[in-house]
Amino acid sequence: MKKSLTLTVLTALLALVAVAILAQGTAPAKAPQAGANAKLYICTMCEYAADKPGKCPECGMNLKEVDRAAVSYVCTMCSVTSDKPGKCPKCGMTMKMKVAEPAAPKTK
Repeated sequence: MKKSLTLTVLTALLALVAVAILAQGTAPAKAPQAGANAKLYICTMCEYAADKPGKCPECGMNLKEVDRAAVSYVCTMCSVTSDKPGKCPKCGMTMKMKVAEPAAPKTK
């Protein structure tokens, strides 16, 4: 009986530790403070965003310059959109960064 209780407690503890470790990888995208600068620099690989050019601190790729107005965040579950990163107000999932493609020039 005592052995069974100990095994149950250890299994529960192991499950809690596993959930805590997995939850660390689900942080929302980082958004810089909005300012007078209309440009935003993003990592196309891991959704990192910054106010100035450079390399992504998470993967080392060069940051790509985009217009701040072209960046939005969308819930992949229920298609709710926002101009800020974070959790979806409808379902609670982490919203993903989406960059609007520039309009193609008109051809004659």
